[in-house]
Amino acid sequence: MIKLYKRELLIGLCWSVIIGLAHWLFSFFPTLIMQDIVNPLLNAAIIVLSFYGAFLLWNHYDGVRVRRMWAISLLFWIIVAAFFLVLQIKNTFFDAPLPTRAWGLEVSIGAFLGWLLLIYPTEILRPHWLNGKRALAQLAPIPLIAVLDWFVGIDLRALYFVYIFILIFLQTRHLRAYRLWCEEHYSSMKDIDAEWIVFYFIMLSIIFIFFMYVSFFPSPAHTVVQQLLLLIVLGYSTEQILFRPDPWKQLETEFPSIEDEKGALPNDEQFDSYRLVLEQWMQNEKPYLNPDFKLLDLRQVLPLNRTYLSQLINKEYNCNFYQFVTKYRIDEAMRLMKEHPDIKMQEVAEQSGFSSSTVFGRTFSRETGLTPREWSSNLNNS
Repeated sequence: MIKLYKRELLIGLCWSVIIGLAHWLFSFFPTLIMQDIVNPLLNAAIIVLSFYGAFLLWNHYDGVRVRRMWAISLLFWIIVAAFFLVLQIKNTFFDAPLPTRAWGLEVSIGAFLGWLLLIYPTEILRPHWLNGKRALAQLAPIPLIAVLDWFVGIDLRALYFVYIFILIFLQTRHLRAYRLWCEEHYSSMKDIDAEWIVFYFIMLSIIFIFFMYVSFFPSPAHTVVQQLLLLIVLGYSTEQILFRPDPWKQLETEFPSIEDEKGALPNDEQFDSYRLVLEQWMQNEKPYLNPDFKLLDLRQVLPLNRTYLSQLINKEYNCNFYQFVTKYRIDEAMRLMKEHPDIKMQEVAEQSGFSSSTVFGRTFSRETGLTPREWSSNLNNS
């Protein structure tokens, strides 16, 4: 898993360095300016961004459940940000500091908001899994920790962060299953691969590590950095939910009825005949040159439902659909480089069905052990 997403882990490391530098720079700003001007402005920005995002998501629902769920989450962010904004204004103009144990309320609210941030990947990785009962079960530790903290008199802030990181860890367990599901149905991982979810988890982890640090060592500079991180994550999440295709929804649209999934299991002889038809179609029509080519497109030549199409690929070729199509695209790329030694790699990627030159280079290197340029150079020198 780490090897598969090392690029995202590197980005997360870079973000950690940037956050550390930002914290160091903000520490030089006057405390009063940070506390009385910058912090309230950032809270106001969170309110505006959340309201605008909720408005867009609610009006572009289009049957995508995660949009409605995230819109409701943003409404909670508005309420919480407005609450803290009022406290900041009251503290600034009326000299009314928070009670000594206000951190307990702030951390418990932060844990609740952390749970809200995890609704987004939960619905993507496990559609329709999160219902009312499961939501209450996940939220139950928050009031329990709050009650223990208040009556026992022991600082239990660390338990909130343990709770959030357990939720993140449990969700990462579903990453592999999600990626395999995508590879069973799509020939391109563009916009639907788990890479963006990994990046999202990394950003959440950074936020909560920093939030834990702020809760134990509060300062206006720490709060400013934390609010900036929240603005970035809220904006990123809203943009992704609005514009990133939902693969589950696409399949639901193409299979509006469960009746489409019924049918008798083909025998070995039928699978062999279907394989010949499929290979002839792939060689003559070259449907894999379309970057959006997907498993259900095989129904143009094969009278099988989604389940049996996937079984055909797995049984006859010992791979999933993504790997099956990738082999054809790599062969096409090699043919182009052989016949056109001076061709640009961007053109090779476009003409062989890859979604981008970056994806082409990464996939080619993984499959052959050489970059496209190295393979082309070796070919020309031989």
